[in-house]
Amino acid sequence: MGSSIAEAAYGLLRDAPRELLAEGTCGRLAGGYEYGQLNALMSGCGQQASRSSSTTS
Repeated sequence: MGSSIAEAAYGLLRDAPRELLAEGTCGRLAGGYEYGQLNALMSGCGQQASRSSSTTS
């Protein structure tokens, strides 16, 4: 897969504002994470990293 996922994400970041300005719609953003879901996913990342570094020290 290489960088394909990142390239797709960057394409979305490029195209979503264009759609909003040109058409006034946000269709390209359909299917994304809701704020609460994304926040919950990210809050676990720091905790996992802290546990890993404390066990290796």
